[in-house]
Amino acid sequence: MTFKDLFSRLASQYAEFRPKYPGALFDLRPKASVVVHRIPEYAERNAAANYFPPARDGSRPGVFNVPLVGPKFSRLGMRTTAYHEAVPGHHFQLALQQEDKDLPRFRSDWIIYEGMTAFVEGWGLYAEALAIESGVAHATSNSAPLDST
Repeated sequence: MTFKDLFSRLASQYAEFRPKYPGALFDLRPKASVVVHRIPEYAERNAAANYFPPARDGSRPGVFNVPLVGPKFSRLGMRTTAYHEAVPGHHFQLALQQEDKDLPRFRSDWIIYEGMTAFVEGWGLYAEALAIESGVAHATSNSAPLDST
């Protein structure tokens, strides 16, 4: 499987997943969208998948960054990673936190990261479990190929 194949499947599954899943479980969804980008090749050997929040002014969506070290690409765990990093994971949590005008600025802009890691990563783990509990993912998703349905 080439990078283009894997990336295309990940992007299409996310596009298919987004309208179905959050609407059934969440009344409140972020206004900002999220896109999937490959981590630059020069950096991906030492990088983990990650999420970068949207611009406060709405000029840029949230970004789910994926390292895909080749020449062969593993499809294992990609769904779980997507749930953790993107929807309903860090994208929901951080984009909604940014949009909440009632939060103090240091919380909505993530000025203080130290001490908040447990909360942020706890949400990511909750998002993974929620995908299984809601039936969107199967308990064996971590060992299932990306294109399994």
